[in-house]
Amino acid sequence: MNKIIFIVIFFVIFSIFLLIFIIDFTNNSLKNYSWTKAVCNKTHCQDHEIICNGNEIVSISPIVGAVIKISDNWEDSRDKKYIEEYCADNNIFKPLSIN
Repeated sequence: MNKIIFIVIFFVIFSIFLLIFIIDFTNNSLKNYSWTKAVCNKTHCQDHEIICNGNEIVSISPIVGAVIKISDNWEDSRDKKYIEEYCADNNIFKPLSIN
């Protein structure tokens, strides 16, 4: 009888720990995403891969060969917030999760 009680208690405790781990892993993985963005200065625009965790930048890497030269009178037509934001949880961007 004691053996059965011990086994039941063990499985209950194990199940609770497993459930906590799964919930924590799921919540963290939903915050991680990657996307590309053109970063421009006065003469050139280059695509960058941006990896985010929620609102925080994990890394920004330029994409080799994804550079264009822009004319002197070129104006960026994107919203200012879009140009300045790299990672956002506020639905400016619709990132795909990279689980």
